[in-house]
Amino acid sequence: MSDDEILVAEALGARPLTADDEEALSRVEHFVSRHDFAAQGRPRLAAELLTAGVFAAAVVSVILALTRHTAPAPAGPTHPVVSATASPTASPMPAITSTIVGAPPLIMYSVGTTNQSYEFAARTYAGDSAGSLVIPTSDYGFTIAPDGSKVLDGTRIIGVRGALIGSILWTSPTSPIWADDSAHLCGATYNPGGQATLVEFDMTGNARMVTVLGPSSSQTVWFVLACSPSADRAVVVIQGNGPRATIEVIRLSTGARTGSHVVTDALSEVASHDGRIIAVSEPSGITIRDVATWQLRARIVRWGSQAGFPLIGSAIMMSWDGSRIVVDGGGASGAFHPMWFVDWAVDRNVLASASFPGLFTGQAGGIVPLVQGSSFFIEAGSGGNTMYLLQDNGKLQKIAG
Repeated sequence: MSDDEILVAEALGARPLTADDEEALSRVEHFVSRHDFAAQGRPRLAAELLTAGVFAAAVVSVILALTRHTAPAPAGPTHPVVSATASPTASPMPAITSTIVGAPPLIMYSVGTTNQSYEFAARTYAGDSAGSLVIPTSDYGFTIAPDGSKVLDGTRIIGVRGALIGSILWTSPTSPIWADDSAHLCGATYNPGGQATLVEFDMTGNARMVTVLGPSSSQTVWFVLACSPSADRAVVVIQGNGPRATIEVIRLSTGARTGSHVVTDALSEVASHDGRIIAVSEPSGITIRDVATWQLRARIVRWGSQAGFPLIGSAIMMSWDGSRIVVDGGGASGAFHPMWFVDWAVDRNVLASASFPGLFTGQAGGIVPLVQGSSFFIEAGSGGNTMYLLQDNGKLQKIAG
């Protein structure tokens, strides 16, 4: 019996799966395989997410928060960091190697994973090769800074030229995300029976508690969806036992709540880099809302399939300017995933897998929003040599491998 099967069995005991459980687990299995957690050195995390999916379909958002490659805003005033510096690990750090010489912003994406290391390729925004970075594996996997300048391997902040910049203390199940300035991290710390808090880190590992979010329990998951120092905003999702989710909007500088919105049927959420626009995937489609007013801006419906059965598409990422969403229509692990790049304001497909099926055979980690406009980098296939830039004007530019 595999780790995930054991963990799910332990969590459920003798209780049979309900229809809702099956749907939730199917969606989480899809996203776990899509982002290849086990290959990234996180098999236990994958199993934990599968279990969480049995209890709450919207935990898919946790996976998206762990694998986001969102785009940063121009650096604005930062907030003072007052807590003690995190202590680095006592064990010697394995070798980190880099051939990257270009200056950010860069397109950084994963090109290989072994039991010992992660390998990333870097490209300029013109599509030219800019070198590679190899770092040791981590139980927490990795998260790439929006401007491609750094990688968080769970606890260590590593520069693209191979320097260890800082380290953070982190034990909560959901990892911090990069702020949109690529110079801060934001995360929700929580332990059952305690208090959940919103924490902001600087690049040396110094932590500042922004605010207490509320009591936590074994049935509650907290994660940060967006963090923007320049917009003075963080968006936090609180997910309980079931599809009901609460979206909290928090002022980073003071910790004050500026909004709280309840979604009764949330399956997953993605937000713009500054937390201004949110796309909530629901059983009937994707709703696009203004976070400040909660005004409904658009409703997007795309149909895919899971194991031959219809599966409504979910939003998995958003462009830098918030005008485009990437919609994944599902599919079994390793199979074709119908996908769309959608201009949501007019419900128009900018690019769809039906027209270019070869572009969508790899992991979602091979799709990277650029830190400007509505452009995306697309790696065609997993580890392939064919790459494209989807430009602001909707044109698809092939770049050399």
